Amino acid sequence: MKSNVTSKAKKKEQKKVNRIEKKVNQLRRKKNSKFAMAIVDYYDFYKKELYKKHILLYVISLILFFIMLVYYIQSNNATTELGEMIKSEAQSTALLGKVANFKGIFTDKILVNFVLLLSGITPYIYIPVIGVLYSNSLALNIVTLFNNMASNMSPTFMTIGSIVQMFGIALTSAMGICFCKVSTKRFRYSQSVNFTLNDVKKEYYSIRKNEEKLEETLKKEEKRNQEIEKLNVRIPYKNIVISFIISSIIIIIGGLITLI
Repeated sequence: MKSNVTSKAKKKEQKKVNRIEKKVNQLRRKKNSKFAMAIVDYYDFYKKELYKKHILLYVISLILFFIMLVYYIQSNNATTELGEMIKSEAQSTALLGKVANFKGIFTDKILVNFVLLLSGITPYIYIPVIGVLYSNSLALNIVTLFNNMASNMSPTFMTIGSIVQMFGIALTSAMGICFCKVSTKRFRYSQSVNFTLNDVKKEYYSIRKNEEKLEETLKKEEKRNQEIEKLNVRIPYKNIVISFIISSIIIIIGGLITLI
């Protein structure tokens, strides 16, 4: 019985995937449309480079969100820890809370999204991973609402909006990780093209007219250059911009849901 239900679920999921693939293939045929090709290129890029990272980070964010939400609610010190936040929240939500939060969606949240993505420019240090910690802030906001009688916002819609926002933040984190990976390769490439010991050996064997050693050194250098050339990758600026726009839209939608 369970196997039948599982197979049906898999078939439905496969149908959804096939529908998306069909639509993408339709767009792929419109070679004269730059917009259509940009969508197709980004879809291929997302499927290859971002999809697994995005889903993994989103799942981790959700788990962390609900763990922290339960912790803050059950904590005996929750009221004390959030005391100052609750007071300031009460003042802001009494008259102009929703207006302030609406502005915050387009300033604080989008700014955080931009900084998180831009942090991927730093080689070796995968800073965008900390995007999963944003779920802690969202959980804290909801608990603050529970303790704030002056607020006219709905905890249910705040929770739904937070879940939507985490999906956008997870996309930014995935793109930031990809950006960092490319930045690391380019940094290694820039460091590898400098003067090396092989250059000294070539000069030495040339002077000594040691053809055998010189040829061996040249072969090693050629092999090394092939490995180095693999690091000479292009930064996907277009996909970075598209990811930022898509994730920002998702975050804005999630933020607006929290205001309902």
